[in-house]
Amino acid sequence: MASETHARQKAELEMQSLQAVLSERLRISSELHDEIGATLSGIAMYSHLTKEQMKKGQTAEIERSLNVMQQSSAKW
Repeated sequence: MASETHARQKAELEMQSLQAVLSERLRISSELHDEIGATLSGIAMYSHLTKEQMKKGQTAEIERSLNVMQQSSAKW
């Protein structure tokens, strides 16, 4: 009887541990998803800005915009 109780308690602890790990993985994946989405939005914005800068021949601004996009993408 005591061994059954012990086995049940051990199984419950293992289940709780597994649930904690899965919960943490879900939290991390959600944060990564948000960060990557924000980074991609920023790159899209700078690429649009760079096109406008190219039309105006703003060479120095183009280089700055490209540097921002390069640095943003290098994080991942």
